[in-house]
Amino acid sequence: MDLRSGRYTGHWMTNLGEPAFPTELWELIFGFLPGNAICRLRLVCRRWRDIVGSCPALLDRLRMTLERIDESENFLMDEDFVVPPLPPVSQVLLDNWDIVSVGWWPEVGLKLREISLFRCTVFMEALLEMVQRSRNLKSLRLRTVWLKANGPFATSFRREGMRQLTMDSIHYEGLTDLTAIHTFVTIFPRLSDFRLRVPTCFMALVWLIRRLQDTLESFEAIPERVEDSLLPEIVRLQGVLRLKRLSFDTRDPFGKEGWEGLYRAQPLLEELVIDVDRSSILSDIAKATPTIKALSLYLVGSISMSFLSEFPKLRHLEINGYTSDRYDLLPLGEQQTEPIRCPALRTFRLFQMTLVGFFHFFALCPQVESILLDDVKLVHAPSTMTFANLRHLDVSACFSVKPTLLHIFAHSPLLEHVRLTHMAEIDDELMRVLCQRATRLRKLELDQCVTLSDTSGEYIIEHCAALEELRLYLNRLSPAMMQRLQRTRNIRISQSLPNCRRVWLCFISRLLSTRIDVRVPKPPFNLLLAEISFLQEAKV
Repeated sequence: MDLRSGRYTGHWMTNLGEPAFPTELWELIFGFLPGNAICRLRLVCRRWRDIVGSCPALLDRLRMTLERIDESENFLMDEDFVVPPLPPVSQVLLDNWDIVSVGWWPEVGLKLREISLFRCTVFMEALLEMVQRSRNLKSLRLRTVWLKANGPFATSFRREGMRQLTMDSIHYEGLTDLTAIHTFVTIFPRLSDFRLRVPTCFMALVWLIRRLQDTLESFEAIPERVEDSLLPEIVRLQGVLRLKRLSFDTRDPFGKEGWEGLYRAQPLLEELVIDVDRSSILSDIAKATPTIKALSLYLVGSISMSFLSEFPKLRHLEINGYTSDRYDLLPLGEQQTEPIRCPALRTFRLFQMTLVGFFHFFALCPQVESILLDDVKLVHAPSTMTFANLRHLDVSACFSVKPTLLHIFAHSPLLEHVRLTHMAEIDDELMRVLCQRATRLRKLELDQCVTLSDTSGEYIIEHCAALEELRLYLNRLSPAMMQRLQRTRNIRISQSLPNCRRVWLCFISRLLSTRIDVRVPKPPFNLLLAEISFLQEAKV
């Protein structure tokens, strides 16, 4: 196989890589390649397939996503569900499925280290069976999940190796949140990272902390009442708990004394998740904790952000406006009496705010590599700055962003990954600038950008020489243009598909960048519109 083109130059079972170098050297070489290339390497020869399949460091860079796209179909993961032929991966994300039974799971869960469920409905019995059959599991992430139970379920097994559990926006039917938490903590007795973004009974959280006190390093929880603070309990466990990440609510009646006592008890803290309604308390926190590297803020109202300059080691900043009035102002620019400087900042994420001073802020954050904007309004001001280190840009459901995006696309020489979702402002002009100026662009995702035409496809063909992956969903590029893209650029294309067997086989074949040499059963209806993609995730 030609690794640059993905085309076959011989039989896939050849032993081209066998005699040349030892396994350790191949693993080192493969480690410099992107996730898509690693998938292709498995198809070159039997030895390379075995090297990739036996190296945890390489498998950790592959993630399988099964996404149900067509909402008109009643798609179930049940006894009739059939998994397509896929290479072994260490992470799997199931998006928008109804999981009834998991007889199909063993071949998927064999080497899994992480399971993520998003927008799924799942029976507790099925979820526990998935966990039980995944012997190498380290992480379970549940986000916007409907968790059901028909009756009692067995919890006789243990997963001592489980380290991370996330429960975010969980809805229950047939069981309670306390039952679910007790079950998981019993099965996973050595969790080091527990993130519970659901209002929970105070006494249940106290029990959880005490139960996991010997292993817990990261704890995120929301008591049902603001006045129920977990800080006294955490301070009481000084010398036992060794937390690096913690969430708490700094709204009244939180006081400076409570924070100072907490930091004396937990001097290893590096990451904070905070509900906040005033900037003064964050200034106090910054002065007491010079080690903080990551902040996730849930703002209650519009507050001054000048305190950010007091966190000299801050590398990750996330700001959420979910708890505030819709689109409160977030002043990061000229409105500040002193400029906000975050010289070490690498990652910036913003949700549901009106951002003022975008360029002014990032001009003083020269190391930023990743920016995510979700449901944000931008107040644009002209600028001449360059995003010298920006590699990842994710913009979703934002307003008044076209002038800003034009500048970012034209002045980000290292940009590699762009994701644009639900964006009516994304047009052919923006695509022209992106394709012409972002010469290192490797992955482009365009979801529901309905104003794009075939002209954008022409720009991709003409200018995107480094592009490896293109994801299109509910866009208006013609079938003829899609065929041209597939012929002209050797890129992996994911798109919505019609309901037919021939296209299903073609899709799976192109997905794996090879012909299918195994027998593929008649495709089940519950997989025809599933999107399967291998993603190399940037670790934050």
